[in-house]
Amino acid sequence: MAMARRNEPNPGKERELRPSGAALPRGQWVTGLAFVLALALVIARGTMDEVLRDPFEPRPGMEASPRAPGPATSLGLDLLCAAPALLVLARRVIDPTFALRASWAHLLLLGAGAWAACSVAWAGDKFAALVASSNLVASALLLWAMSQLVRSWLRLRMVAGAAAAVLLVYVATGLHYRLVDFPDTLRQWEQDRPRYLRERGWEDGSFHARAFENRIKSGDITVFSRSPNQYAAVVVMLGVVVAGLVLQRRADGDRPAPLLVPAALLGVAAAYVIVHTHARLALLTPLLAAAALAILSRAAVRAWLARRSRTAYFAGATLFLLGVAAVVGHGLHHGGLPDKSLTFRWYYWTGAARLLAEHPARGVGWATFGEHYTRVRPPQAPEEVKDPHNFLVRAFAELGLIGGLLVAAWIARSWWELTRPTVPPPLPPASADCAGRRAIWGLSLLAVLAVLFNLLLAIDFGQADIGLFGEMGGAVSGDGRMRPGNAFVIMQVFQRVAVLGLVAVGLGFGTIRSFKHERLDDRPAPWLLYGILVALGVFLLHNLIDFSLLEAGPLALFAALMGSAIGVRQSTAEPRPRNRTPLAAALALACAAWVAAAALAWLPTMRAASLAEEADTLVRRSGAGSPVPLLTDAAQKYQEAAAVEPFDGEPLKRAASALAALNRARGDTAPARELINAAIARNPFAISYRTMLAHLESETRPPDRARVNAAFSAALALNPAEVPLRLDYAGVLEQVFKDPPAALTQYREALSYDDKLPPDEPKRLDPKRRAEVEQKIAALSP
Repeated sequence: MAMARRNEPNPGKERELRPSGAALPRGQWVTGLAFVLALALVIARGTMDEVLRDPFEPRPGMEASPRAPGPATSLGLDLLCAAPALLVLARRVIDPTFALRASWAHLLLLGAGAWAACSVAWAGDKFAALVASSNLVASALLLWAMSQLVRSWLRLRMVAGAAAAVLLVYVATGLHYRLVDFPDTLRQWEQDRPRYLRERGWEDGSFHARAFENRIKSGDITVFSRSPNQYAAVVVMLGVVVAGLVLQRRADGDRPAPLLVPAALLGVAAAYVIVHTHARLALLTPLLAAAALAILSRAAVRAWLARRSRTAYFAGATLFLLGVAAVVGHGLHHGGLPDKSLTFRWYYWTGAARLLAEHPARGVGWATFGEHYTRVRPPQAPEEVKDPHNFLVRAFAELGLIGGLLVAAWIARSWWELTRPTVPPPLPPASADCAGRRAIWGLSLLAVLAVLFNLLLAIDFGQADIGLFGEMGGAVSGDGRMRPGNAFVIMQVFQRVAVLGLVAVGLGFGTIRSFKHERLDDRPAPWLLYGILVALGVFLLHNLIDFSLLEAGPLALFAALMGSAIGVRQSTAEPRPRNRTPLAAALALACAAWVAAAALAWLPTMRAASLAEEADTLVRRSGAGSPVPLLTDAAQKYQEAAAVEPFDGEPLKRAASALAALNRARGDTAPARELINAAIARNPFAISYRTMLAHLESETRPPDRARVNAAFSAALALNPAEVPLRLDYAGVLEQVFKDPPAALTQYREALSYDDKLPPDEPKRLDPKRRAEVEQKIAALSP
């Protein structure tokens, strides 16, 4: 079957392609380095989970756990991801025959990233907005760089090889978690359950304790991810790319046995891990992808799409808008969607609409939906989510109409460019880019560089002791017992060696045509292009009800794939002689901005993270003896971290916690209250800060009624449906201030909100606790 459309218009003359024996164009090594660096960073970033903050605040005597890559690592990776774009500009300055591609899609995404960066000025959590907007800008630059660098089928195959490498790592790690780590984690949890609950400050039977236990026992796979849905969405996207690669090799006439057997085994393993994420949409989207590829296998369909690409685009856009209208109409008519999980998402989306109505122009600030949602959610919506589980809804809620329209226009324009019927010309048959040992060694260097980035940035080399649970209960150590940090590091290094093998296999499968002749595969690959387009489509479908796209790792993978597909779809205009002084000035300005970002954002964040890590260690050690000097030193280091990083209120909160633990016994909460008020000044919408202040005010001796009321009222204004907080307030009013009428009001409000929760909701009060509250109401009622 001839897969290439011979009648399709080709892009302009490809200046990076040269006949055999011709001299290298000036500066070609610069873009070669940029391409290798970009792919290495995409592989490294795709196989780590970056977190903004440790989800568990350290407590005295708490067992240490390895740290995931934090904000300093995230900002450092953003700087590295911007480097390929700088190298592309440098190539244009050096080589006047190298033409840059212009695209509205690039400009729109970069504009959305710039607007997200501006939202730091009005966001509540300015630190979260800063890091998340940096991720978005870096991904926009990566997308632009990939669309400039991928101008041939060979490089598209290399990108697909990188996707295959990441898929192999995802599936292998998911299998290891499910078959090895999960049983060990479950066994250790059963043995040490009381200790883990005590370390986190949870009462046995509380909602947080039950939710944590349910997550451990479910065995949901969340490696490299914040949630099982995110993991499943990435596996499906990469799996569809690999399916396109397999179909392309089959169409090229490669031997089927060495191709189909490992592909089938990988498919079975991928299906296994997807099933154990319990992500239902991930069971549907592979079928939709298979149907799309089956439709594209018809030559008549492909010919019609080539002739009627505009008609197909507008038909697809119309179907999408009709689908959105149907979902919105159903939700408005019935007050929800057919499924319970979808109904929860309906609550997120309607809450986002309320936030947009309150802040129509600029939104609430990038990455800050969660701290505003609790205020506008309906009482029957129990979840306190960080994201509305829809990337378009998030854009409108957090960036207002300006940012939302920029993101929507970026998607619309990107798909317009992705569906243009253009393809690159084939490389010359004897291209030195494809043949010889240099090509194979270059591929090996790419694999080593990717794993080296991951090893240096994702491993917590400074951890002294390792416990069972890492972030959100994921298994870390095999037996769960305390073990020296060196042993942990050695184990992690050995894992990266295994990952290196998987990355090499994936890259080789995607790019090597023949080991015997030491040649990379430069044949036309339209099936691979179709596979990437379908993969991007199903990933966006996932992100209409989930939240994978705007996380750093998945976003980098998505940007690389989309940029590569746009690159082979774009025409390259003939370069015209022009004055290179403006380009050199633009490059100098971009390099200055890069250095300024490193000095003003990355270095302070790295210093603050180091100080906070030292303070965390002191807090944990304070449970073993001499708590006063250790907690005092910890509070001091937290304050130093807060001084270095002026946007983040978390170090001030942790400093307040340390001082409160010292002074609580004698009722002197003034130092802690001063610090938590400083944290609130940095982020007035952080519910945890307001709740902590309310409890500190109630513990002051003697308590000030006005300050206590103001603190609890401010916390409840941000989260009015929080039943435990209302019960705490009622208890203070009853026991401390001896005000039965006011306490009675809060007890009744608490039960009223509890009654509005679904009957099977775990957050509802358990029967024993509810009976106690009802007895209180009966006793206090006149």
